[in-house]
Amino acid sequence: MLFRSRVASAGALAITAFIATGLDGRRLGELEPFLPPAGGTAQSGAARGELPWMLNDLDAALAAATRTNTLVLIDFTGYTCTNCRWMEANMFPKPEVAVELARYVRVRLYTDGQGEPYAGFQKMQREVYGTVALPYYAALDPDGTPKVAFGGLTRNPAEYVAFLRKGLE
Repeated sequence: MLFRSRVASAGALAITAFIATGLDGRRLGELEPFLPPAGGTAQSGAARGELPWMLNDLDAALAAATRTNTLVLIDFTGYTCTNCRWMEANMFPKPEVAVELARYVRVRLYTDGQGEPYAGFQKMQREVYGTVALPYYAALDPDGTPKVAFGGLTRNPAEYVAFLRKGLE
């Protein structure tokens, strides 16, 4: 009985130590999707050396894309979307994915908040892409014309990189 309690205590201590590493901004891998977005800001990843994202401002993203003659990548996401958090924590930081993401003006549009602009983003996603599924990614020309879209979570970096490259063709 004493042995079991010591093993349980050691296990709890190990889990606590692992989770505590997240306090200084380290990624928690497969555990991270169950947490809300870090600070609720688009710049949260930049503190970890990840690419910054505009937040809920498609007009600013399109204006930046026009100025730089680049495409816009929309990340339709949700505050309560665990698959979205998984992609942010485990796919976007991968070097081969980050290289391709950097070629876009990046904007996150949350579709599950109350009122505007969230309802408008969800309506746009439904009307333009025929779905409200999350996560959902769409590449647009600087004038707002959709080029290519990718729905859902993938654990295959090559698949996501292929989508990003296809948008740039």
